[in-house]
Formats: sequence, C-alpha cells, structure tokens
Amino acid sequence: MHLRTPTALAALLIAAALPAGQAAAHHAFQAEFDHDAPVTLTGQISSVDWDNPHSRILVTVAEAGKAPQSWAVLTGTPGRMRDRGLCPETLKPGTAVVIHAFQSREKDCASSRTGPNGSIWPVPKGTCKAGGDTLTFEATRTVVDLYNGKPTTDGAPEPAICRSAP
Repeated sequence: MHLRTPTALAALLIAAALPAGQAAAHHAFQAEFDHDAPVTLTGQISSVDWDNPHSRILVTVAEAGKAPQSWAVLTGTPGRMRDRGLCPETLKPGTAVVIHAFQSREKDCASSRTGPNGSIWPVPKGTCKAGGDTLTFEATRTVVDLYNGKPTTDGAPEPAICRSAP
C-alpha cells in the first residue's frame, strides 16, 4: 500500500491525531488547583479510584458541629502511588488520614465539574475537590507524597506493603 492512496493517508492522519488528542486533554496542576487555597483534610478514607492518568482518594471529613463533608483528592498515577507504598492494602476504607492539599480553582463543591478546562471528575455531586500534596497515616504518622514525587517529609520510611507486588 502506498501513502499516496486516500485510504492510507487518512489512516495515517487518524493514527497520528489520537495520541496528540489524549496529551492535549491532560492538565497542569496549577491550572486545576489553587496554591493560594491550601486545605488540611482530617478524616477517613471512604474509597479510592485507581484510574489513569491520576488516582483519586475520597475522604469524609467530620468536624464538630458541622455536617460531614466529602472530598476527592487527586493524586499521582496508580503506578506512582504503588511505588510510594500506597495501594488497596494501605488505603482501605475507614483508614484515618490527614491530607494536605490545594483546593480546586472552581471552589463550588456542589457540582462534579472542576478546573478551568471544564474537566469532570467521576465523583458524587456535593464533593469538594483538591490536588493532593501529602498524606499522613494517623496511626503511624508516616507521611507520603501524593503528587509531585517529593520524599517523605518526616524521615519515616514509606509503607512497603505494595513494593513486592508486580
């Protein structure tokens, strides 16, 4: 087959366009999250979505005198999370955590939309959204980076439970 035929040329153009469209859909952290709006979320993990290109940790934050609030925290890729010792075995529902994060630029917790590019997170309406910085396990005080690849901040080793998994 020669690239001069209309079918071959069309197939080549379509193949070349697909990866570029996926790359364009990705976002910069600063475009989605407000570094001037840090949040500290103390609560329990309700679930974790292990999706590419980013995972999400859903946390229920309960403060005295207030109704419980759901937060979805964007993290690194599932592979990056596993490299840091974070996996289904370490991030079980009910685990007490403290997450330092930055609230989404669209601070409306009522919608499932976030970010200036209009991206939609697959989380229930009424869930606030944030970009993760660090997660601290309340039981062990181990601090683990969630997004940028920084080392742990307290010198404690990261959990090793996921390291032997493929």
